[in-house]
Amino acid sequence: MKKNLLVGLLLIIITSTMTIRAQAPTITITNLDTFAIQGMAAQPVLKINIDAGAADYLTLQNFVIKSLCQDSTDIDSVAVFCSGKNNRFSFADYSSDIVSLLTKRKKFHKDSVTFGSLSFNLDPGTNYFWVVLDLSKTSKPSHYLNATTRAGGITINGITYPATAPPPPTKQITIWQKYFTENFEKANTDGTPYGWVSRYFDTEKINWMLHQGGFGTNDNIPGNGNPSNAKSGKKNARFAVGYTMWKSSMLYRTKPIDLTLAVKPLLTFYHAQMYNAILDKQDSVSIYYQQLPDTTWRYLKGYQLATPDNGSWVKREVVLPSALAGKNINLGFKGYANYGWGVCVDSVVIYETLSANRAINDIVVTQPNIGIAPQSSADNPIIRVNIRVRGNTNSITMSSFTAT
Repeated sequence: MKKNLLVGLLLIIITSTMTIRAQAPTITITNLDTFAIQGMAAQPVLKINIDAGAADYLTLQNFVIKSLCQDSTDIDSVAVFCSGKNNRFSFADYSSDIVSLLTKRKKFHKDSVTFGSLSFNLDPGTNYFWVVLDLSKTSKPSHYLNATTRAGGITINGITYPATAPPPPTKQITIWQKYFTENFEKANTDGTPYGWVSRYFDTEKINWMLHQGGFGTNDNIPGNGNPSNAKSGKKNARFAVGYTMWKSSMLYRTKPIDLTLAVKPLLTFYHAQMYNAILDKQDSVSIYYQQLPDTTWRYLKGYQLATPDNGSWVKREVVLPSALAGKNINLGFKGYANYGWGVCVDSVVIYETLSANRAINDIVVTQPNIGIAPQSSADNPIIRVNIRVRGNTNSITMSSFTAT
């Protein structure tokens, strides 16, 4: 009887041990359907889900990332981030959006890069990883980029995955030309956004200010409002009054935005405004533009309702009127105070969304030096030729240059 019991216990122990060792993670590799903006950092291109099941002892040791970019010079560096169990990649500093960099950034060597010696402990359940590319400032519009891994490119507990190489992506990520960007990180001495000015519509002059997040009951404490942080960086633009209603002010650029080479420009920005449930009130924002040299402000789009998730950041996309392509414009954000918790704007970008063949837009010839050229001197500039090219696909070749 004792012998049979001992054998039974031994079988139970062996069976349990073998079950744990046989457990393997499930890995899903997804190329993201997105776009890239010229010079953009941390552009996500690949999502890797590692489902560890119930196991709590699996360790990620190695990542091999393979480049599928059209031109390697478009990329400065590569990085891998983990967002834990959150299926979302964002740098907003909320508890639900925290992403961690696995190890320092690296550069592609030929067509791949290896992130080794990671020793990253996987949590039970699904772990989300994101491969991001940092685009160079000289990245070329209309080029495409992407990334993948190879067979055996992921190592977990000494075992390599996947068994075969992932299928190629069905769609590439296009690099679009960037015309304008603003992250609201630099302030004037009075705390207003640098390069912007407030236009007042009331006798009480209320400025848009740089601030960390939204308006709060203890507004002098950073992060007290909602949202508690900027969407990118440390600051965002904010219009908030709190103690009154029917006040408004427009934040607009002090310098024009050049869209003279644009074909179909798109405005994107992040926006947050929280509903005041105590007073049943809501602040709001509207977008205006000027088609210079006409200085008339024209309405473009307005947002009267609170942003989702209790006033969290949401991305807005607004197609600019076709008449603005080929023009210089100005852009304004008009905030309306109505006893709400303020209006926040961050990460403003205007970029191209349409492929067009390159063509000569204009040629300007000037004489930069009308002074005296010393006798026997060399390299005296006497003519400057500026050739501006519109479009983003194909190429234009200058075959000859004649000066008389």
